Amino acid sequence: MTILLSRGGKFKLYGIIILIASVISFTMFHLIATKVPYKEAHSWMILAIVFNGATTISLYSVVFEYAVELTPGVGEAMSGAIINSLTNVLGFV
Repeated sequence: MTILLSRGGKFKLYGIIILIASVISFTMFHLIATKVPYKEAHSWMILAIVFNGATTISLYSVVFEYAVELTPGVGEAMSGAIINSLTNVLGFV
């Protein structure tokens, strides 16, 4: 999927599909966490998390590539470190 995003020429279409899939997975996660009884929720929760990871993992390399292109005065390592730090903070919260 990453190759399609970076070389396919239909970045906007693929990006929209991935964003919609991510919203669906987050909605699944929320509904499972709030509506499904605890004993039944475990396998459904794992499924929602795997679906989210499978749909969004392809965006990471593209995000790093575009971050480097958008910040010409900053080195690649600094752009990547800022993105990693931000995602770690948001993931922890």
